[in-house]
Amino acid sequence: MKKLLLAGLLVCATFSAAASAAAPQQGADIYYRDGARFALEGRLDEAARAFEQAVALDPENGNAHYALGNVYAEMGRWADAVNAYYKALSLNREDVEALNNLGVALAARGQHAQAAGAFRRAIKIYPKWAEPHYHLAEAQSALGEEAEARESRERALRLRPDYAARPPRPFAAARATPAPSGGQILKAMNAVGVGAGGTDAPASAPASASTARVADGTAAVPAASAPDTSASAPDASAARRNPPDTPTQPRAAAAPAGANVAAGAATAAPALSPYDLGLRESRAGRHREAVAALRQAVLLDRRDAAAQRALGDAYAALGEWRESVDAYEQAARLAPDDAETYQKLGRSYAKLRETAPEQPAGGAAASASQPTAAATRVETAADADPTAVYRIGPGDVLDVRALDGRAQSATGYKVTPTGLLDYPGLSQPLKVEGLTPEEAGARLFAALAARPAGPPPPRLAVGVREYASHAVIVGGMVKDPGTKILQREAVPLYVIVAHAQPLAGAGEVVVVARATGRTTAFDLADAAALKTLVRPGDVVTVRALPQRFVYVAGAVREPGQKQFHTGMTLTQALLAAGGVLARQGRGASVVAVIRQGDDGRLTTTRHDLAEIRAGRAPDPILRAGDRIEAPR
Repeated sequence: MKKLLLAGLLVCATFSAAASAAAPQQGADIYYRDGARFALEGRLDEAARAFEQAVALDPENGNAHYALGNVYAEMGRWADAVNAYYKALSLNREDVEALNNLGVALAARGQHAQAAGAFRRAIKIYPKWAEPHYHLAEAQSALGEEAEARESRERALRLRPDYAARPPRPFAAARATPAPSGGQILKAMNAVGVGAGGTDAPASAPASASTARVADGTAAVPAASAPDTSASAPDASAARRNPPDTPTQPRAAAAPAGANVAAGAATAAPALSPYDLGLRESRAGRHREAVAALRQAVLLDRRDAAAQRALGDAYAALGEWRESVDAYEQAARLAPDDAETYQKLGRSYAKLRETAPEQPAGGAAASASQPTAAATRVETAADADPTAVYRIGPGDVLDVRALDGRAQSATGYKVTPTGLLDYPGLSQPLKVEGLTPEEAGARLFAALAARPAGPPPPRLAVGVREYASHAVIVGGMVKDPGTKILQREAVPLYVIVAHAQPLAGAGEVVVVARATGRTTAFDLADAAALKTLVRPGDVVTVRALPQRFVYVAGAVREPGQKQFHTGMTLTQALLAAGGVLARQGRGASVVAVIRQGDDGRLTTTRHDLAEIRAGRAPDPILRAGDRIEAPR
């Protein structure tokens, strides 16, 4: 009997210890969710206090330390931010976002050497994220390392050409975007249970804030800027949850029935998770409310690729292309094998470039924004926007489903080499090559409805299960050469280049167009050129940049050919030639630039150096092969 009593006491003690250990964890989760809500609403002081409570209750929560550092940075408390990021990194040395933000905070304190070290560590972990390259260039410039800074900035622009006009601004004392009429965002926030006592996220899933930007490019909540391009990165959080579901699979509601979703609220039915609420709002066409819910989802778990992609969809539906690019890039980093995300990223980036033309910003950024003759050629195609269309081709596997929910034994049908679809119930195969999936579905329904006998067919939805017909070949100085399958009629060149990962020393990409047979070379630092569309059958080769020259003659100290670099201006070329000799008389400062056009003919333009030096005229950008004459 005594043994049984002792065993019972031991079990009770064990359960009591477990409950005591779980209590601080649960309290930390509540404070964490409160901090995320306050951050989303721009209430930074309250967010900081909530995250401070979370890390006090759970010191091993690296995500809470990271989120606290983001809030401190938004408040300009850089020393506190540095300490918070160091604590996050002590729990996870591979947290690439914490490393990048640590570098920003150190640079803000004037510790540029330490900041450069943090950026280099982030680049070593995740070399395809443009932002640490860009910030490293700024730190190197502050240290007087101009050559290294130029190289880092060029690498950043190769990965993210729009930085030439709109560089990243990870911390800007931003506030959340205003709620739509009717307070729908506030209602959405309450519905997912993020108020006091909310239970919308599992206890094992606290994570830090993620990027959400407003129209001017500043961060809308305390967050790290979304990493760039379509590439994987190591796990950046201290506690990893199960892989997120795909956007089309609703998740189970996290809050139990009758959970109190806000302080003083009455008991209610199980609340939807922020992710599921965002999907519901998107399907209903309420995209602004969807953004609010999905931003909450990524605040609670910065590694949720499905939520990031759904957030990109919502921003794209609102026409907020910069924000959609950021969300899609984050999703691509987290789920590098999701080809659909790459295509959505390319489409949003193309829209961004159309709606926000780049402006010269000086230095390498200015050179990247200068269009080349090749880049100004107009792309012609049957589709108004080939980056948003896919036309079926031989070898594709189509997914055919009945919209009325009828069971089907098989839904995958491979398109024959002649472009035909052999579908049950048809008297003969249907020609689908060259059709969009929507057009193929309509034509298939019409063919089934035209049968002389049998029940009326259900409405059909046709999608592409496996893409095979649209391919480009990538080779040269890249880490990942080979055949790349496109999921649209065309994608921007920068998407192909970024996916193939250029090697160090690469500076030029050559595209051989299948349709025209034309070979065109593009400078990897030329942001305007990299938006050129690549189509199926094209061959892309990345290589080192060949030597290029301009030719200077006339009244200069050292005439002859001079090494050309992208972005070289007229005054730079003259300085490379030793400068213009002093002359007297009218027109003494007028210099001629002679340029060969695409038709082989020469054109001459004249520029007054006195006007350029006085700032009354721009310093013209040169092209390789230009002839410069300073009359004697």
